Amino acid sequence: MNKYLLFFLINFVLIFHTALGDSAQVKENCLVKRAAFDIGSGSTKVKVALVDVCKSLIKKNLFEKSIKIDFNEELERSSFSFSENFVDNAISRIHNLLRQAKSFDPTSIVGVATSAIRNSNNGRDFVIKLKTKTGLNTKIITQEEEAKIGFYGALASTKYSKDSILVWDIGGGSMQFMAINDQGRERIQKGKLASVTFKNNIINDIQKSKKLSPNPISKDDFKRSFEFAKNLAAESVDKDFFELIPKKKILGIGSVHYYSVSKQVGKKTYSKLNIDKKIKKLLNKTDKQIGGSYADTQVSNLILVSAFMEQLGIGKVHALRVNNTDGVLINNQYW
Repeated sequence: MNKYLLFFLINFVLIFHTALGDSAQVKENCLVKRAAFDIGSGSTKVKVALVDVCKSLIKKNLFEKSIKIDFNEELERSSFSFSENFVDNAISRIHNLLRQAKSFDPTSIVGVATSAIRNSNNGRDFVIKLKTKTGLNTKIITQEEEAKIGFYGALASTKYSKDSILVWDIGGGSMQFMAINDQGRERIQKGKLASVTFKNNIINDIQKSKKLSPNPISKDDFKRSFEFAKNLAAESVDKDFFELIPKKKILGIGSVHYYSVSKQVGKKTYSKLNIDKKIKKLLNKTDKQIGGSYADTQVSNLILVSAFMEQLGIGKVHALRVNNTDGVLINNQYW
């Protein structure tokens, strides 16, 4: 064999193997094990996952859990400040979740806190004490940040393009819509109702009651609360955003869409008709008859979503098992 050809082949093989090694190293460096906490208004969630930080994708879920901690209820009971006993109990329960997450050996752990914490008079004091007691670094995010986290978390979990979707997020204390408009810009709409706030509106404004749950909800309660939610839906969405709705696939994220509405109607993609049929079956039912830890918001959640769908002309919602932890895990700015 010609010595020059041999020299070329040897160098080619060396370069090729080096490139493969570098590629494998890059791929390995892209994979990071992270844990994210979402301290929401009605529940606190944690997710540990293997994340491809180069592609902003969750490669594998390792652990996830949600526990009910009623931050929003506490706010309304205590003049928008968390009591010391409530804070200590909440931190103890979050600390227990943190221990469970740490057993999966994540390289880093962060948390975000949403509506109830940002609206509380002592929300910042809470996250400082949480950091001191547990080591969990938590950022209080704005409603705009929450919308973006939800949108890109949903986008990473679907096959759809970002231009084709509208993400509708309903939690315990806030509601957000986000889509990309015809000019390619992010458009966010902030709703005035959410799961816990709407439930309390029914109790306080519709039923004029002092009880903790709106159930049983009568037919008259339903009609009045439905109209109340429809009116607020009309106020929540600007005309230019409203015009985007027929052009988009509506993705529902957060606990209300996936764990409440979707589970109750037995469909991951549901229509207003599916919801209304379920509402009829649950009117005049008590919490005990409805069952579950979230019985007090189950019927009101259905009414809330049905009213918004009617007012905004939403035909179907595709519910995704996505919450703020998904968006935080893939967003490098939080790490």
